[in-house]
Amino acid sequence: MWWLALAGLPAAFAGGCGAAGRKSVMANGDPMHEFRTAWLDAVYAASGAFTPAPTRAALPRRARLESEWWHKQVFQSPASAHRSDGAVAASFHVATPGTVDLIRFEYVVGALNFVVTESAAFLHVSCADVADLGASPGAQASELSGKLLNLPKPRSFTMIPGDPKYRSFSSAMHTPDVRIDNWADRIDGVAREEGVALLIYKKHVDYDDFVNLSQWFDAAFRAAHP
Repeated sequence: MWWLALAGLPAAFAGGCGAAGRKSVMANGDPMHEFRTAWLDAVYAASGAFTPAPTRAALPRRARLESEWWHKQVFQSPASAHRSDGAVAASFHVATPGTVDLIRFEYVVGALNFVVTESAAFLHVSCADVADLGASPGAQASELSGKLLNLPKPRSFTMIPGDPKYRSFSSAMHTPDVRIDNWADRIDGVAREEGVALLIYKKHVDYDDFVNLSQWFDAAFRAAHP
């Protein structure tokens, strides 16, 4: 199992995806509803609390190296923050109650401004310049997937009905965590006033059932940034 215990986040995460927890999510029609909501909540709760890093090399080592690997898997080469030819602003957020350790990259791909917010468990890829990409959030997300992601063709997205908190959409809304074998098997997203964001789930085949992915940074880095 690749889901995890998250300090300060919903109790449904403790101990991974048990049968009882999955049953309550499935009753809502979307098996990833609670996970997606918790990830989005963690990103938006931390949005104003990032510390600039002078360079990408100044980010926590484990997070930076894992990020480099994931960007190589997920993004087309010009769209990766680690391979961008332009300026990339890097920053980080040390977990607090209700948030997780996060790194953030702000940069431009073509004429589009992107913000990639990343944890040990997901990539949140937001773009405010979506007005010309399509008439609906799903169409905009599809265009973004084609421009950014390492996919053979753009993904199609449909809105997820009944989400009580976010205007969310998915490329495979009925796919549960246990059927996600690769990051591309299910991509979710959210439409907000400031634009559209894609939510990409990292698949951790090497983690045990119970790990705390809220703390991605090493102890020394955490101690230096209380």
